[in-house]
Amino acid sequence: MGETPLKNGRITPFNASAGLLTGPAFAEPRGHWQFTEDGKGIELRPCSTGTATLCVVITRLPSSAKTLPPAERRAVCGAAMLADLQPARAKDGELTRLDGWADDIESITPESKATRYPASVVVLAENRARLDLRGTFGIVIDRIQLVRVLTPITDCK
Repeated sequence: MGETPLKNGRITPFNASAGLLTGPAFAEPRGHWQFTEDGKGIELRPCSTGTATLCVVITRLPSSAKTLPPAERRAVCGAAMLADLQPARAKDGELTRLDGWADDIESITPESKATRYPASVVVLAENRARLDLRGTFGIVIDRIQLVRVLTPITDCK
């Protein structure tokens, strides 16, 4: 078992032989992150499905979602908006990334499931990451900047 020091003073253990993290420049992706554009809080953690993959779970709704009816808020809060994230094969000179799928949380309702897109998480530095959502033919249709937060941010109850 190895250890990766983080700038916030925490030490996060991880098992590099589990196949989740590869490449010498790959920062530990697990932990709490925030969307820079709307303040949505998320946590990148192992999936509860028992597989050796990572998931992104919503821990704080963006301010725009606070006006949603309670049933819709409950459908979004705690939902895995990204799942099955596993290392992708990188070409020379590319940053290592995790590929999986993402649900469009804007499309989740109590009656219907979310629209699903291929997605990638690229950890740019220990405290910065980027989420790429892909559409038809693998074209990036949305790019979201993430920053690591020192303490968990949550308002999901």
